[in-house]
Amino acid sequence: MEGEIANWKVMDWLQAGVHVIGLVGGVAGACLFLARKMRRFKKIKYPVQGEAGPNLLAPGVVQIKQGQHVALSAVVPDDTSLVVVIQGEPEPAPPVGQMPMPSVPSMGGWFYSLAPGPLNWRGNRYSAGNPATGPVQTFTARGGPAELDMHFGRPGPVTLQVYEKGDVTPTWTKEIHVLP
Repeated sequence: MEGEIANWKVMDWLQAGVHVIGLVGGVAGACLFLARKMRRFKKIKYPVQGEAGPNLLAPGVVQIKQGQHVALSAVVPDDTSLVVVIQGEPEPAPPVGQMPMPSVPSMGGWFYSLAPGPLNWRGNRYSAGNPATGPVQTFTARGGPAELDMHFGRPGPVTLQVYEKGDVTPTWTKEIHVLP
């Protein structure tokens, strides 16, 4: 074998080099492929505190005060998404004999700050709902840090449905109590 390698010509060496490069490239490509696939298994992180205040998505936050600034804060792995659906209780009916104010929306649900703008959150239009469903709004974040400053204008329970990494059913659900 030693004598055979010594007799290799330039083309033999080039051909051997191509095989080595192909082998190394294949191993490197497989490693990159696996690394990208493993990102899907990285967990979404929910800090306890956001820039605006307590993080609604943190496990320990279950009560807040009406008007208190809170955060919707997460660190979403690349190549994935996070969807949060916020739903409140229906607007209380006006007392018997009293007419509701026409053409003035209640806005009794929640508000979020547009300045500074939400970081990596895209919110759909706020829906006041109807007497059976109550207000609802969906927020979506893509890979990277996500931060949103919010506050609630009316006391009562608020439900958060969280869809991680493209799940079609809620990954987890949580109820927040807004205290007066």
